[in-house]
Amino acid sequence: PRLPVVLTPYHHFFRTPSFRWWRSVLALLMGALLFGLVNLLVALPVVVYEVVTGARSSERLAEGEIEVTPLLFAANNVAIALTVPIALLTMWACYGMRPRWLSSVVGGVRWGFLLRCLAACAVPYGILLALELGQGVGEWRWQPWSLFMIGTIVLTTPFQAAGEEYGLRGLYNRAVAAWIPQRLTGALVGGLVSSLVFMALHGAGDLWLNLFYFGFGVTACRLAYRTGGLEATVSLHVVNNLASEVSLPFVDISDIFNRSAGTASAVDIAPQVGVVLIAWALMELVARLSRVVQETA
Repeated sequence: PRLPVVLTPYHHFFRTPSFRWWRSVLALLMGALLFGLVNLLVALPVVVYEVVTGARSSERLAEGEIEVTPLLFAANNVAIALTVPIALLTMWACYGMRPRWLSSVVGGVRWGFLLRCLAACAVPYGILLALELGQGVGEWRWQPWSLFMIGTIVLTTPFQAAGEEYGLRGLYNRAVAAWIPQRLTGALVGGLVSSLVFMALHGAGDLWLNLFYFGFGVTACRLAYRTGGLEATVSLHVVNNLASEVSLPFVDISDIFNRSAGTASAVDIAPQVGVVLIAWALMELVARLSRVVQETA
């Protein structure tokens, strides 16, 4: 059988009678290679186009400096969003499970639960956003790219956030945990490895940013374990990213991916950590009240 035959939590769903150790090796390699290939195919044409049209300096590019433009921001979002079909295809190819089984242990997205989680996340993030807007709006200016950026953020950021969840909290978390027979140990190891990969992919050189990314990944893995699916983790990621990008259409974005040492501090990330923890607690409450299925056979 390609599906679990005993009650199984989300992270252990690949441990079926047909599981073999090499399936997870193949899944991890296939997912990484496809992700890298898609990113190259989507981003490279944008960079070449901008160099040819003069929108990007070829000299600075040769020195390794990559300025973020609205078009490159859009390409980055689209490339990461394509991780959703990559993860679904990889699971189907390596484990023989239909794509719907990556969303949850019931075989699909629980849309009602997803909407309730989005509402729960919107509360703490809305409060933090209101406080931040009161301090920084005066520095915003309407830019030639503002309308393009607004459309890009609204249309692609939710899918970009979902892509990271399906790839890391879904495919990678499960693939690693499948090697560990014990349920709790599998959850810990799968969560640790997928969270470290999540942190590394952000390419931060700052200690505080790395701690935040790692902690965010661990929280998301916990939510997937406790809720039996990715609805809560996708909700958290979508609201987090949308809230953090509200100012982007109205400011210079060329340096937004600068995460070198010293770009953040404990004071900077403390509010973000606070809203993540509050959103996590609210969604666990929503899951309990909704009586979501955590395990399935």
